Amino acid sequence: MSHKSILVLILLLTFQTIMSCGPCDCPNVKTYEIQYNGVVIKAYDTSGFQPKEVTGSAYRNACGLTASVSSDWNQIAQGVSSFGFVQAFACDCLWDEYIYLDPISYVKISMTDVNSGEISDVSAKFEVYGYDGLLPLDDFFSIREDWHDGFQFELVDFASISDLSEF
Repeated sequence: MSHKSILVLILLLTFQTIMSCGPCDCPNVKTYEIQYNGVVIKAYDTSGFQPKEVTGSAYRNACGLTASVSSDWNQIAQGVSSFGFVQAFACDCLWDEYIYLDPISYVKISMTDVNSGEISDVSAKFEVYGYDGLLPLDDFFSIREDWHDGFQFELVDFASISDLSEF
């Protein structure tokens, strides 16, 4: 008699736990291949409270660049979310997977001195906005994820930049 009572009690508690959590409403998992196909670079002025796009020239001590990467997303697989007892407690859904065919590994910024026509690499004079503020490009690209499709660079070492320069 006591074994049946314990068994019924365990079944009721298990059923109540499963019903209280309810089924997870997880979407179907999809896998995408992402192929970059273009980039748009714009200059912006950092002198105000909000950066604004520059259409002409900018002061070298308040200069930044944005790079926006466009891409094509091709769905290559679709799975089905699994519903199970483990999900009733945690509701851990699987998320879409993104495969970058040619991830961006580094950005090089070149400057042309308008007076002399000399072209030089000034990447070290720029920093990029990361999770914790500005980071040198080398540091950012060593820790960044593959999924970045836009970058915002700020000129932080402008002392050696000529007054008439193009980036």
